[in-house]
Amino acid sequence: MTGIPEIRDLFRPRPRRRYGDIGWLLGEDLGADIVLMDDGTVAAVTNDRTVLVNSCLERYITSLGLVGGLRDHLLLHADDDVSIAECEGSVRTVDEATYGNYWSLVLEEIKAEQF
Repeated sequence: MTGIPEIRDLFRPRPRRRYGDIGWLLGEDLGADIVLMDDGTVAAVTNDRTVLVNSCLERYITSLGLVGGLRDHLLLHADDDVSIAECEGSVRTVDEATYGNYWSLVLEEIKAEQF
């Protein structure tokens, strides 16, 4: 349905199904369901909250690819702070309006080597 690749820990695709009355399930990550909302945005949904991830599916796929690529790179180059900063700038540029909601937290965890 979506063409979103599986990215370890960041995205696992799930069969397309209606997600309540708010959108369509795309997959899951980090304990949240990733939902394409009826308004076209992408959100991470848990039992107690909904966090805006990106303003559209295309930007979600781009951001996911950038962060997934960074994580793969850091497997071989764990101390590459330059790549982390470059990725952070790129993800921010992809969707400035939503950056602080989700991806900034993921990148903070990567910087702190918690993820």
